[in-house]
Amino acid sequence: VMVPEITLTLQILERFQKFFGNRIALLHSGLTARERYREWMKVRSGEIDIVIGARSAVFAPLKDTGLIIVDEEHDSAYKQNENPRYNGRDIAIVRGKLCDAVAILGSATPSVESFYNCRIGKYEYVSLPERIDKKPLPTVEVVNIKGGKIISDRLKDEISKRIMRKEQTLLFLNRRGAANYIQCAECGFVWKCRNCSVSLTYHKKRNLGVCHYCEYSETVSDICPQCRGHIINFKGMGTQRLEEEVRGLFANSNIERMDRDTVRKRGEAGRILKGVEAGDVDILIGTQMIAKGHNYPRITLVGIVSADDSLNIPDFRASERTFQLITQVAGRGGWGDIKGDVILQTYSPDNYAIKCAAVYDLTNFFNNEEKFRQALNYPPYTKMVLFIVEGSKEERVAEFSHNFGEMIDKMIIGEGEVEKLGPSKAIIYKMRNKYRWHIILKSRKIQSLRKMIYRVMEEMKSSSILKGGIKVDIDVDPLYLM
Repeated sequence: VMVPEITLTLQILERFQKFFGNRIALLHSGLTARERYREWMKVRSGEIDIVIGARSAVFAPLKDTGLIIVDEEHDSAYKQNENPRYNGRDIAIVRGKLCDAVAILGSATPSVESFYNCRIGKYEYVSLPERIDKKPLPTVEVVNIKGGKIISDRLKDEISKRIMRKEQTLLFLNRRGAANYIQCAECGFVWKCRNCSVSLTYHKKRNLGVCHYCEYSETVSDICPQCRGHIINFKGMGTQRLEEEVRGLFANSNIERMDRDTVRKRGEAGRILKGVEAGDVDILIGTQMIAKGHNYPRITLVGIVSADDSLNIPDFRASERTFQLITQVAGRGGWGDIKGDVILQTYSPDNYAIKCAAVYDLTNFFNNEEKFRQALNYPPYTKMVLFIVEGSKEERVAEFSHNFGEMIDKMIIGEGEVEKLGPSKAIIYKMRNKYRWHIILKSRKIQSLRKMIYRVMEEMKSSSILKGGIKVDIDVDPLYLM
């Protein structure tokens, strides 16, 4: 049984133990090396019937695998974005085929690829049109916040009602920190990471600007390092600032925040979730960490503070991720005897991803997304391979990327079904002191792409093209193009 977040494993483990006893192993990267070894050996020796874990659990050494369940199959956490690059969901399907086992992909918001595979008959589609015990889905109210406040008056009123009735509220914002970037009002200087081409996120508690890609940090002074100006603005909003705002509005409430900053300490995530389960927490604030799998009966209000964050990412999957996040977060409410409500705050109320998510309309969303994907030849209508060129010397990386692109152009001649995009600078051009370029190959035939990959690899080996500190990573079926 695979789940996308380590924080979900304990909850799933407890549920399974009630039915199947203790012949269950837990496998994920949050365990110590000793704990992982002990669990692995229990599985290998045959003491275990069920393995629960995150993406790496798909490699558990079960001797007679009969069933593989991938919960929240759409989740991007199943994709490992470092070598070896693999998608745990896809490995589960392959392992199921090799073991003659049943593979079940479960999700309220299946990926476009999986939904497409159901439509063409590659997967068997099983619909669950109702919640457990026929509990109604929460009602979603869309609130346009153009020119408005962080917490709209409508959301504020609904939170107040929950506090009075001793019910719980979940507030979702998919950005950490207190501000998205720090800028001098006098000269426009923006604090940026020294290792990556991104702005630093402000973390107020530690007075640090932090890079969320390489973890570089620096103390933020009240003087601009460029013009020596004294007017420093903190733009945008993250979960830290949201927590401050909520504490100011509801000072006498018990408020917890759950994101990567607050759960670094071992056991902290479990402590927060137990507090929610016990009813000790009035308002839980968090990122996508709280958007999946957590079903607590006292949560009757879900506030999606800004639905547009994921919508504005320059990636062809932006609308899909937005639809999935909104629908998943909305589904955290109303699991008790009281029907849930959702306040969805957005700057783009007419966007089809937001309109479809507000009424849980997966089919209509897919139909809209299908037109866009087909028109631009994107998955699931094509297969895709991303070549990531990296190096520490900017000019050398640029030169290599263009030469590399020309080499691929020559190989494509005669391969009419392969389309090439790039070379172009990656959206995040510099990361961890490495300059990055992208080349994308697309084709309706996976065999054509496989052939191209092998030819490229052989050419690189034989020509010693990778001299000068250049590295080329190959990402098959990339989930992010940043």
